[in-house]
Amino acid sequence: MTTTDQKSLADQLRAAIDGCEWSLNSIARETGIPQPNLHRFLAGKYDVSLATADKIAKYFGMRLTKPKQV
Repeated sequence: MTTTDQKSLADQLRAAIDGCEWSLNSIARETGIPQPNLHRFLAGKYDVSLATADKIAKYFGMRLTKPKQV
């Protein structure tokens, strides 16, 4: 997989939020992230901080991994 084929971290977080069965209100309440911030992030109008990205990733059980060496 080349670098251009890889989704950005933000795109992966958006996909996790979009693809889940939980409401933004539920995600906001459980992560402590304001719902308007999540909404703006999903719309591409707001970039989340690294700390916020970490909260979203933890909520969905995601983790950053090093790609395999080919």
